[in-house]
Amino acid sequence: MTSLGNEAYVGTLNYKELIKNAPPPKTLILSGQFENVFVAADGTDFMEWVSNPTPADILPSLLIPFGCNIKALTAVYKGNSPLIVAAGATWDIDIGIMTPDLKTTSLNFNTLTAGEGVMRWDENDDATYPIKVSNIDIPIQAGDTLAVIGREKGVVQPNNIDVQISIVIEKN
Repeated sequence: MTSLGNEAYVGTLNYKELIKNAPPPKTLILSGQFENVFVAADGTDFMEWVSNPTPADILPSLLIPFGCNIKALTAVYKGNSPLIVAAGATWDIDIGIMTPDLKTTSLNFNTLTAGEGVMRWDENDDATYPIKVSNIDIPIQAGDTLAVIGREKGVVQPNNIDVQISIVIEKN
């Protein structure tokens, strides 16, 4: 007999039976990355889920097939040298959805944070290799097209690094 609860397993563990009878996961982690951040002419970087789409003005996005809440966002700086943030400069990560049935460009990005973003890198992160976690609670409806952007204000360098992102979602 096997059990998916907190009870001990009795007998031989049958992995096929365990997987077949397992409830679907309620918490999922989506991952992606910002590549070569801080180089965009308009100060906006786009998180890539798998790879960057073409043409270049199209935002990478992900169609969410079920209702959920975004519970956390993590960001890990991946550079050979530390982050350099000039006084007063910031880089904000924001989460939004795309306007349905329109081209997925930054013009059709609708922030879900009233423009406040979910994470900020600023002069307090200067000369570091930032690793950050933001605990949030942002509802997403089934059929929403999710996008994640980074907005740079002022001078943030180096401009040849990546930032790995994970988004924790909880299915409704």
